[in-house]
Amino acid sequence: EVVECDKLRIRRVLEDMLDSKAQHLESTGNLASMRWLCCMRHYMMRGLPSPEEGQWPQYSLAPASLDGDQSRRVPSDALATFRQRLSWTAADESLVASTGRSLWLYAALANDADAMEGLLQGSSRAGLDSEILDVNVSFGELPLTPLMAAMAVAQFEVVESLLMAGAEPH
Repeated sequence: EVVECDKLRIRRVLEDMLDSKAQHLESTGNLASMRWLCCMRHYMMRGLPSPEEGQWPQYSLAPASLDGDQSRRVPSDALATFRQRLSWTAADESLVASTGRSLWLYAALANDADAMEGLLQGSSRAGLDSEILDVNVSFGELPLTPLMAAMAVAQFEVVESLLMAGAEPH
């Protein structure tokens, strides 16, 4: 008798749990933790089968390239979508220097090469070498720079983009 693999069922349960947690964090104003959770989702789900096309959960930031779809998004559109999914505002941009949390960091954590390309096309390098200053260790945050984050959880293409942007490797 062959027993069906439970990994897809497990993924569905975990997706629901992560969606609920992200929704709660956003509704309570804990955007930094919501963003960390959304961006690290791909890493938490590694080894589990991917959802079928069009089935990505509400709070997923999964770029198309993670699941075999090699089509690329237009970088400016990808960056706009990324900002929207993170509920990123101009006020967040002004906090980068005091928190160390930048779109560079989140794009690296999310392994989103298209959003990273959108950032590269822009002129601002604010937060490129910022390290998270007020680390929420209980939530799993680490004092990382975008380059350190990319080296830990992203594909080489994301690391390479950060180096091309001028990220400090030392």
